Amino acid sequence: SGTSDATGTTAAGPGSEAEILTYSFAEQTGSATINSIAGTIDVEVVYGTDVSSLVATFTTSASSTSIQVAGVDQVSTVTDNDFSSPVTYVVTAQDGTTTRDWVVTVTIAPPPAVPPAVTTNTATICRSSA
Repeated sequence: SGTSDATGTTAAGPGSEAEILTYSFAEQTGSATINSIAGTIDVEVVYGTDVSSLVATFTTSASSTSIQVAGVDQVSTVTDNDFSSPVTYVVTAQDGTTTRDWVVTVTIAPPPAVPPAVTTNTATICRSSA
Protein backbone atom coordinates (compact mmCIF):
# COMPACT_ATOMS: atom_id res chain seq x y z
CA SER A 1 0.00 0.00 0.00
CA GLY A 2 1.41 3.30 -1.08
CA THR A 3 1.03 5.92 -3.76
CA SER A 4 2.73 6.03 -7.11
CA ASP A 5 4.01 9.31 -8.61
CA ALA A 6 4.50 10.22 -12.30
CA THR A 7 7.89 8.48 -12.39
CA GLY A 8 6.43 5.21 -11.19
CA THR A 9 8.21 5.45 -7.84
CA THR A 10 6.13 4.12 -4.98
CA ALA A 11 6.11 6.13 -1.78
CA ALA A 12 5.16 4.23 1.32
CA GLY A 13 2.01 5.50 2.94
CA PRO A 14 1.38 5.47 6.68
CA GLY A 15 1.74 2.00 8.15
CA SER A 16 -1.33 -0.06 8.89
CA GLU A 17 0.19 -2.56 11.33
CA ALA A 18 -1.33 -2.62 14.81
CA GLU A 19 0.54 -5.51 16.40
CA ILE A 20 1.77 -6.28 19.91
CA LEU A 21 5.13 -7.95 19.32
CA THR A 22 6.30 -8.66 22.87
CA TYR A 23 4.48 -8.71 26.21
CA SER A 24 5.59 -9.60 29.72
CA PHE A 25 5.24 -9.07 33.45
CA ALA A 26 8.02 -9.20 36.02
CA GLU A 27 5.87 -11.74 37.90
CA GLN A 28 5.34 -14.21 35.04
CA THR A 29 6.38 -17.85 35.19
CA GLY A 30 7.42 -18.27 31.54
CA SER A 31 7.09 -16.59 28.17
CA ALA A 32 3.77 -15.05 27.20
CA THR A 33 1.86 -16.87 24.47
CA ILE A 34 1.11 -14.30 21.76
CA ASN A 35 -1.34 -15.45 19.09
CA SER A 36 -1.15 -12.77 16.40
CA ILE A 37 -3.87 -14.41 14.30
CA ALA A 38 -6.44 -14.45 17.13
CA GLY A 39 -5.18 -11.26 18.77
CA THR A 40 -4.73 -12.92 22.15
CA ILE A 41 -1.98 -12.95 24.74
CA ASP A 42 -1.89 -15.47 27.59
CA VAL A 43 0.42 -15.01 30.56
CA GLU A 44 0.84 -17.04 33.74
CA VAL A 45 2.10 -15.28 36.86
CA VAL A 46 3.53 -16.79 40.01
CA TYR A 47 1.25 -18.04 42.75
CA GLY A 48 0.29 -15.27 45.17
CA THR A 49 0.61 -12.42 42.63
CA ASP A 50 -1.90 -9.58 43.08
CA VAL A 51 -3.31 -9.35 39.55
CA SER A 52 -5.40 -6.25 40.33
CA SER A 53 -2.49 -3.89 39.59
CA LEU A 54 0.01 -5.41 37.17
CA VAL A 55 2.39 -3.35 35.02
CA ALA A 56 3.23 -4.85 31.62
CA THR A 57 6.33 -4.45 29.47
CA PHE A 58 5.43 -4.52 25.79
CA THR A 59 6.49 -3.51 22.31
CA THR A 60 4.25 -2.78 19.36
CA SER A 61 4.84 -2.72 15.62
CA ALA A 62 6.83 0.31 14.44
CA SER A 63 3.82 1.75 12.65
CA SER A 64 1.62 1.79 15.78
CA THR A 65 0.82 5.23 17.12
CA SER A 66 -1.14 4.43 20.26
CA ILE A 67 -2.13 1.63 22.58
CA GLN A 68 -5.04 2.04 24.98
CA VAL A 69 -7.11 0.17 27.52
CA ALA A 70 -10.62 1.59 28.05
CA GLY A 71 -9.54 4.87 26.42
CA VAL A 72 -6.47 5.26 28.66
CA ASP A 73 -3.07 5.50 26.95
CA GLN A 74 -0.76 2.65 27.94
CA VAL A 75 2.95 3.16 28.57
CA SER A 76 5.20 0.09 28.73
CA THR A 77 6.65 -0.47 32.24
CA VAL A 78 4.49 2.36 33.66
CA THR A 79 0.72 1.87 33.31
CA ASP A 80 -0.96 -0.64 35.61
CA ASN A 81 -4.18 -2.54 34.89
CA ASP A 82 -6.49 -4.89 36.74
CA PHE A 83 -6.11 -8.35 35.21
CA SER A 84 -8.69 -10.05 37.46
CA SER A 85 -10.52 -10.60 34.16
CA PRO A 86 -9.21 -10.36 30.56
CA VAL A 87 -8.03 -6.89 29.51
CA THR A 88 -8.48 -5.58 25.96
CA TYR A 89 -5.75 -3.40 24.49
CA VAL A 90 -6.62 -1.36 21.40
CA VAL A 91 -3.63 -0.69 19.17
CA THR A 92 -3.95 2.06 16.55
CA ALA A 93 -1.76 1.99 13.44
CA GLN A 94 0.07 4.95 11.97
CA ASP A 95 -2.63 5.40 9.31
CA GLY A 96 -4.96 6.49 12.12
CA THR A 97 -7.83 4.27 10.99
CA THR A 98 -6.55 0.73 11.44
CA THR A 99 -7.12 -0.57 14.97
CA ARG A 100 -6.70 -3.99 16.45
CA ASP A 101 -7.99 -5.43 19.70
CA TRP A 102 -5.63 -7.61 21.75
CA VAL A 103 -7.13 -9.57 24.65
CA VAL A 104 -4.68 -10.30 27.47
CA THR A 105 -5.61 -13.08 29.87
CA VAL A 106 -3.59 -13.58 33.06
CA THR A 107 -3.76 -16.78 35.05
CA ILE A 108 -2.19 -17.40 38.44
CA ALA A 109 0.03 -20.46 38.72
CA PRO A 110 -1.11 -23.13 41.17
CA PRO A 111 0.55 -23.16 44.57
CA PRO A 112 3.87 -24.95 44.70
CA ALA A 113 3.68 -28.61 45.59
CA VAL A 114 4.07 -29.22 49.28
CA PRO A 115 6.56 -32.01 49.97
CA PRO A 116 5.12 -34.91 51.90
CA ALA A 117 5.47 -34.58 55.63
CA VAL A 118 8.42 -36.40 57.06
CA THR A 119 7.39 -38.80 59.74
CA THR A 120 9.66 -40.59 62.10
CA ASN A 121 8.76 -43.81 63.69
CA THR A 122 9.78 -44.17 67.27
CA ALA A 123 9.98 -47.40 69.08
CA THR A 124 10.23 -47.98 72.78
CA ILE A 125 12.41 -50.84 73.79
CA CYS A 126 11.59 -52.49 77.04
CA ARG A 127 14.07 -54.79 78.65
CA SER A 128 12.96 -57.30 81.07
CA SER A 129 15.25 -58.40 83.83
CA ALA A 130 15.51 -62.11 84.37
